[in-house]
Amino acid sequence: MLKGYAGRRVHVDLSKGEVSTLNLEAGFLEAYLGGKGFAASILYQETGKGLNPLSPESLVVLAVGPLTGTAAPGANRLAACFKSPLTGIWGESYCGGELGTQLKWAGIDVLTITGRSPKPVYLLVDDGRVEIRDAGYLWGKDSFEAEKALIGEVGRDFQAAVIGPAGENLVKFACVTHSRGRQFGRCGLGAVFGSKNLKALAFHGSQMPEVANVEALAAFRERISEAVREKLGSLSNYGTPAISTLLNKVGALPTRNWREGSYEKFEEVSPEILKGFYKRRRACYGCPVACRHLTDLGGGFWVEGPE
Repeated sequence: MLKGYAGRRVHVDLSKGEVSTLNLEAGFLEAYLGGKGFAASILYQETGKGLNPLSPESLVVLAVGPLTGTAAPGANRLAACFKSPLTGIWGESYCGGELGTQLKWAGIDVLTITGRSPKPVYLLVDDGRVEIRDAGYLWGKDSFEAEKALIGEVGRDFQAAVIGPAGENLVKFACVTHSRGRQFGRCGLGAVFGSKNLKALAFHGSQMPEVANVEALAAFRERISEAVREKLGSLSNYGTPAISTLLNKVGALPTRNWREGSYEKFEEVSPEILKGFYKRRRACYGCPVACRHLTDLGGGFWVEGPE
């Protein structure tokens, strides 16, 4: 097996309530590398023209790459690819945090999901073991409530991703939320989950991927970390709102649902203003930027973001 890969694809058919495992051959790994590459091949081969994105036959591909689960900076994201209910064409979305890391540590490179469960369910992945579990008690809860309840059941060793009422009601731009502030935010993955009666995912793993050259990876990480400290300090301090100042100046800041490209009261929501609400920083696994900020909204209510 090539280094950096688990060599396993797990396929879940929610209509049949079945889970199967397929081996990924070296030729496939070398040809498509990981993430979106894996998904492009699988979706092309296993779905057809005219597919309804919200039908049971619709296929979701969750995939990671060879550096996911290692200390490589910026590599620990999870790719989700599917036919978008919003556009009717290719859809892709990415989530940071720890989801991709835990899926890789569970010994899985690709998780594919098809079918429609007759009742609300969630998928539990625990060190390569995959179960379809009842999620009736989660259905109807918003994403924050549902994630808290799910982690309360499976334990804090797990990382979860959930849909809220928008996904349950097939809103075509619904997100899938992870860790109160990470989202698969593009193309309506939440609606696809809802159409399958899939409320949530819960991942846990402990199998570190094998690296071909540990010393070279460590040296690469140090070079990248040094460059980050030198060039990306504003992202660490302010999160991605640091970019908004430039976007507003050049007329590329999404304003009023993109009817405009700049905001006349930008100074009232500038990075400096937002920073006053930040309480502490967090980082996705292996990332030296740490652009994630926990924000206190008052009344004991906090969120992660703006990142």
